[in-house]
Amino acid sequence: MSQTIREQINRIKQSISSLEAQRGELGDEVVETSICALRKQLSELEDALKTPHQQRKLATILFTDVVGSTRLGQHLEPDEILELMDRTLKHLATAVHQYGGHVTRFQGDGFKAVFGVPVAHENDPEMAVRAGLGILEISQEIATEWEHQHGILGFLVRVGVNTGLVASGGETEAEDTIMGRAVNLAARLESSAPAGGLFISHHTYRHVRGVFDVEVMP
Repeated sequence: MSQTIREQINRIKQSISSLEAQRGELGDEVVETSICALRKQLSELEDALKTPHQQRKLATILFTDVVGSTRLGQHLEPDEILELMDRTLKHLATAVHQYGGHVTRFQGDGFKAVFGVPVAHENDPEMAVRAGLGILEISQEIATEWEHQHGILGFLVRVGVNTGLVASGGETEAEDTIMGRAVNLAARLESSAPAGGLFISHHTYRHVRGVFDVEVMP
């Protein structure tokens, strides 16, 4: 959509330049009248380009974070733990990319990812759960690395996944803005999940029933 608007803007600018070059033939009054109308169209299109495209979509949201990250890095210097955590989160996020998701924000010791925005697929909930399981698998490799290379024991992550309607697009993070109750629930699931575990909501479960072995929680 933004590409189409930019093409229209370029065409109008070319038309204005062409009219300016014909002032001698057409006369100032004709040119100014035409250019005035074109400038109005140009202004409207430029405003539309500045306004992010907002939409409501069914999406699956995944949150993950490192359990007890403050405790884990207490014997490291701030720049060391920052570099280590940054590298770790990027490694964990490879599972999201592998299953077609998109990380919308890295935040401290975790990240938020979405499946189904901007392009939705029928199996987005399944892919999100597979990504969550992939994150847990990768975390085991990282735990071994942290222990052997940094002497840090007990590296674990937790994951929460929920499916529901979200509002995407906005002023702050543009297409990476994902908001709504479905997002809030995914965050609460993640914070409630056991260390090394994955919680999914009943909304997600309805889409993946029969695909995974699931234990019902109270």
